[in-house]
Amino acid sequence: MNGSIRWFARNTVAANLLMVCILIAGAYSLFTRIPLEVFPSIELERVNIRTSFPGAPPSEVEEGVTVRIEEAIQDIEGIEKMISTSSEGSVFSVTSAASSVIFSTAGPLNSFRSL
Repeated sequence: MNGSIRWFARNTVAANLLMVCILIAGAYSLFTRIPLEVFPSIELERVNIRTSFPGAPPSEVEEGVTVRIEEAIQDIEGIEKMISTSSEGSVFSVTSAASSVIFSTAGPLNSFRSL
């Protein structure tokens, strides 16, 4: 490492050529850039839902929140498995899609966001 730094310090033309090559590579990547997305489309096979209901006992959480989430999710096509856990003040629900169905941001996932 020290030898290469010493070599570039003595050979300024080589150091400048390397800098120009790096700048050209940067300019090339700037104009042929990788597509960037603010909200990229992602494909999910599983959706996790966590909801809080502070101070409520598990039976009230189940009746007031868990059952409503499960009823809303049942109408979505391709749901293979749904597991919900109600505890004091919170609900955790895991929903899995069939192998042929993948949740995307444009499809059923929007249904989850509207709950």
